Amino acid sequence: MSNIVAIIPAKGKSTRVPKKNKRDFCFTNLVQIKIKQLKKVRQINEIIVDSDDQDIINIAKAEGVSFQTRPDDLSMTNSLWSDVFDYLIKPYTDEHILLSFVTTPFITPIIYSEMIKVYLNKLESNDSCLAVSKIQTHLLKSDGTPLNFQFGRAHKNSEDLDYFYELLAGAYLINTITAKHHKYHIGQNPQLFVLDKINAIDINVKDDWNLAEALLKGLGENYLYDTKSC
Repeated sequence: MSNIVAIIPAKGKSTRVPKKNKRDFCFTNLVQIKIKQLKKVRQINEIIVDSDDQDIINIAKAEGVSFQTRPDDLSMTNSLWSDVFDYLIKPYTDEHILLSFVTTPFITPIIYSEMIKVYLNKLESNDSCLAVSKIQTHLLKSDGTPLNFQFGRAHKNSEDLDYFYELLAGAYLINTITAKHHKYHIGQNPQLFVLDKINAIDINVKDDWNLAEALLKGLGENYLYDTKSC
């Protein structure tokens, strides 16, 4: 039986959207949403909230999940992610880690469940799994020249373009042995798990926040916790 540990990294401070991980978000907050979503995923054996903020730790306590207090030297704005990740997985030896960020509130329990199934079924050919969104549109380089199409008569319709994948701060699955070997949360041969536009919404700036909040008000709270076939 596979032992899957879900880790939720959630700092108290945020520069672009102040206190976004714990501030009011519609009828709840991003940390509470993520905990409740993961609690509904039957394949997960343990949920751990990692934070430097007591308010966030208190949310974890109220939801009845494990928690750990991140050291101050790993909670700075200039702290290296590689150092933080090493700290997060240090206690584990041969577990599968689901790294889940609170800024993607529309990744629902059924999506996590399906992603775990894909990851476990593909372990012989892929060493990790990550949530991505597909980008198939007309893209320009920073100098204004086309990246994946041509100006003029050779212009293509978007459905005929080469496509790319955006790496989301959403969900990553990897075994701790692989992670410690590569010192990274993605292996050398990852399986891409493609999300649709709603599920892929990642809250980084205030506009993202406003869009996600408006969308959630329209979809309703039940959308966040869909467990059909989970």
